[in-house]
Amino acid sequence: MINVLWLPSWYPSIESLQNGDFIERHAHATSFYANIRLLFIQSSKKVNRRTVYDLCLNKDCDERVVLFPSFSLIGSINFIKYIYYYNEYISTYFSNETRIDLVHVHVSYKAGLVALWLKIRFGIPYVLTEHWTLFSKGRINEYKNKGFIFKFILKKIFKNASVVMPVSRDLECSLINDFGIKRTKVIPNVVDNKLFFFDKKSSINFSFIHVSSGKPVKNVGKIVSSFLRLNKVADLNLFLLIVGIYKVDEYDSDFLKERNVLLYGMLDHSDVAINMRKANSFILFSDYENLPCVVAESLCCGLPVISSSVNGVPEMVNDSNGILVPPGDEEALYLAMEDMILNYSRYDREKISQQAQAKYNPEVVGRQIVEVYEKVLSKKSGS
Repeated sequence: MINVLWLPSWYPSIESLQNGDFIERHAHATSFYANIRLLFIQSSKKVNRRTVYDLCLNKDCDERVVLFPSFSLIGSINFIKYIYYYNEYISTYFSNETRIDLVHVHVSYKAGLVALWLKIRFGIPYVLTEHWTLFSKGRINEYKNKGFIFKFILKKIFKNASVVMPVSRDLECSLINDFGIKRTKVIPNVVDNKLFFFDKKSSINFSFIHVSSGKPVKNVGKIVSSFLRLNKVADLNLFLLIVGIYKVDEYDSDFLKERNVLLYGMLDHSDVAINMRKANSFILFSDYENLPCVVAESLCCGLPVISSSVNGVPEMVNDSNGILVPPGDEEALYLAMEDMILNYSRYDREKISQQAQAKYNPEVVGRQIVEVYEKVLSKKSGS
């Protein structure tokens, strides 16, 4: 099997369990077909000394997460320590004669710097999977507004990657425009199909579900507003389940509970899946996205999706599995929710699930990633 060193710029840790959890799923999917050695190093305010977490989730996927104390007032010290620790641990791999055929970066900055150094120093090629909404059209603080040095570094990282693997075609277009890269392969995010699957059990009441961090870009207040308006006139007992936050700033929590808006707060992945399988439709009303995992997970559960038509979402949602609305158009959102209830029978939930499972399941995505590895290494051996 191919031996691959994974260098993610984001990864779950005690600092944030949700930080890059989609990268973790990519790693486990790829480990069906390759030997993965993953190294993630991060400054943290939650440790007072260097702390190492070694995980071995299966025989072909070793994960090492290293946290070191953050010097928040002096960012350059954090950066120097970050590079120092990467050099230390990777040097250990080489001294132990660990064979590394290829490096796989997830999210270009900062881990891409380490991969670039390994390529220059040892001639090890790297591929790069990009998830970052920094490059998405619609962001206020987009890549084009960044400083010269940051842009220069990113251009070097992208230029030297053997293949760049954006998670959506929309992101691929942005990266081609920004960096002129030519070697690309779109590979989507992964869904854990042991958790997110179609459940034939039907609910007595009709329920929408929304899952997010609740950041302003997600427009949770507008989703709630449209639901409350709909619930006033609908001759049904409607529910809105909101997972990921405990409070919607615009509303009192008791007021919402009385009107069937249920705030679940943070749930682990399995509980998110349970609630998705119980619901009838998923709602996302973001200003921008890449290829949102929550949409893929909802589709794998057979839920028709209502979403703003932004970035990679139209690659996932069409007339057969949901409704797209213009971003920021609250009236269109309201009408889509109404249409979802009135015409729900037009959606074949089992078929929605089957089509999504075929696209986002771990074995399919993992195979696509390893096919890229094989092509890169075959070109290297033939050069």
